[in-house]
Amino acid sequence: MEQPATTDPLLDATIGNYKVKSKIGAGGMGAVYLAEHPLIGKKVALKVLHPEFSSQPDVVQRFFHEAKSVNDIQHPNIVDIVDYGVLENGGKLVYFIMEFLDGASLSEVIREHAPLAPERALTIALQVADALGACHRSGVIHRDLKPDNIILVRRRHQEDFVKLLDFGIAKLTGDQKVSVRTRTGVILGTPTYMSPEQCEGEGEVDHRADIYSLGILLYEMVTGQVPFRGETYGQVLMQQLTHYPEPPSSVRGVVPPHVEAVILKTLEKTPDTRFQSMEELMHALSDPVAYIEQRGGIDAFLGHPPGAHTTGAHTAMTPSGQMPRMPSGQMSRVSSPYTLASGVQPTARAQSGGRRALWLVVVVAALLGAGIAYSLLRSGHSTAPADRSAQPVLIPAGGPSDSGALATPSAEPDGAGQLIAGGDSAAAEDASGGPEAGEEGVAGDPEPATVELRLASRPPGAAVFVDDEPEPRGTTPLDMLVAEGADELRITLRLAGYRDLERRFVPDSHKEFDLQLTPERRKPTRTRPRRRVERSGRSSAPEADSDGRSIEKIQEDVGLENPFD
Repeated sequence: MEQPATTDPLLDATIGNYKVKSKIGAGGMGAVYLAEHPLIGKKVALKVLHPEFSSQPDVVQRFFHEAKSVNDIQHPNIVDIVDYGVLENGGKLVYFIMEFLDGASLSEVIREHAPLAPERALTIALQVADALGACHRSGVIHRDLKPDNIILVRRRHQEDFVKLLDFGIAKLTGDQKVSVRTRTGVILGTPTYMSPEQCEGEGEVDHRADIYSLGILLYEMVTGQVPFRGETYGQVLMQQLTHYPEPPSSVRGVVPPHVEAVILKTLEKTPDTRFQSMEELMHALSDPVAYIEQRGGIDAFLGHPPGAHTTGAHTAMTPSGQMPRMPSGQMSRVSSPYTLASGVQPTARAQSGGRRALWLVVVVAALLGAGIAYSLLRSGHSTAPADRSAQPVLIPAGGPSDSGALATPSAEPDGAGQLIAGGDSAAAEDASGGPEAGEEGVAGDPEPATVELRLASRPPGAAVFVDDEPEPRGTTPLDMLVAEGADELRITLRLAGYRDLERRFVPDSHKEFDLQLTPERRKPTRTRPRRRVERSGRSSAPEADSDGRSIEKIQEDVGLENPFD
């Protein structure tokens, strides 16, 4: 039986000069509250770390890094952070104060109104690009651009004034670097909106990753759906790495061809073939027709010979779950065609030697346990154009033919985009004995529509079980994609020392759960003292900065290296 929620100790407390009025929302790492100055009535948003993270120096440093990044940029389309600090009284309260935004998130707007009119989508994207351009000029890469991090407010006569939020995993470049550490192979970001280079989880990610993510947002705004979907993070990652998107006009037929071309340009897999700066993208967004026609038309703009483009590659795994070995230098991307809104029926183009090839992806752990682990193997570059009728092809479990060439069956759009990720997939035809050109080479059902389930728990770290599955899908906070219209699902959260918590839901729309776990029992000898906060006036704990403490003192108190030098 679910226990009644306990009273939030921050409600009605005074933090700095502001009294906490209500809770706005919470995530896996922290919560946001509405606070108000008691004398002048100014409203602000108070963002705090969950107590369990306040004693972890790396997490606290990233939290301050967010405040530092935003303060350095100072752009009207970026949320303004006005104060930060640490309160101590039987525990640490790490917080910062930012402007209160009375509006709707872009995710809410998309959910309620998508597909958006192209003009509205371009207006929103222009402001996001302007804000990100300012970030990049300040040496900051956002790396977590998604609809939840964009708030649309009304400013004067403008309905969709953009405010960009959440720089918690932003990256500082050049001389601006601070010691926010991540391990090689650790993926930061939301896979649905991440660039291929972010999905690799290794190497350097530069500002062009944000350009790709903005392309995903544009695609979603004008079509009402994201270009790469799957029921698990692993499937989405694989598609980001190995698939080209279907053109927006094939999803929603009224997308203007030049707008579509701009979107496809942002979604190039290789950074060198995208727009190279936000300023360049802003010029294209301001007047897509003029920008593209000045560059020779859509075909020339997309960087391929007239009537040629590439889309829809995928690769199969062997029944053992391992990728088949391929001779180095003998791979070529397999493609299937799409038609641009201009009416052009393109053919697959050869990849230039300068383009990085993303070839074999091994999913070692499919989001079981604590996270995602995988290895991306890369080999040579293509040397010849693929046939325009090329369809994503299954690599046989026994490996390639002696020649190392891949079979290229005829086009069959029904199977495009389906990810083969395990041992019971349909058997693939051998390259040497596969179907002739023009015969069906891949069988598969169209991808089902999906809805997103967002799970958070207090405390975080609970294992998430679906129905009677013996293994968890992951740990909270967790986002999952499930097939739309499926039967009722049962979600169970399990965490040592807490009672199991069960929720049932029908996946007919996006769902969000922020669940409070109940301890199995309390041990009086280990009862954690509650933070004492005075309700009528200033906190009895020292306030950061307001009592004259230096930044260095705050960092010393929480065990930080200095992120503000």
